[in-house]
Order: sequence, then C-alpha cells, then structure tokens
Amino acid sequence: MVEAGPTFKLRRVNELRARVLASPALVGGMWYWRTDTELLAIGK
Repeated sequence: MVEAGPTFKLRRVNELRARVLASPALVGGMWYWRTDTELLAIGK
C-alpha cells in the first residue's frame, strides 16, 4: 500500500502466500488474483 502524495511512501506490504499465475485485475472496485490453487477477490 502506498500513500497518496507528491513523494513515494510505502505504507504496507501484503503477502498472498500463494503463487500468482496472472496479473491482478481491478473490476468494479474489486481486485482479483489468480493463484495456483484459488481465485482471490479483495474489495468492498
């Protein structure tokens, strides 16, 4: 997670703890990650 602003500030790193097989996709406010065992969706 990065902080919005004129300079880069890394605030947090989240780990999926799975092998990601494709680029993440943002659809309708949800992030989707395809791993070797599941499809993850993160959002409201």
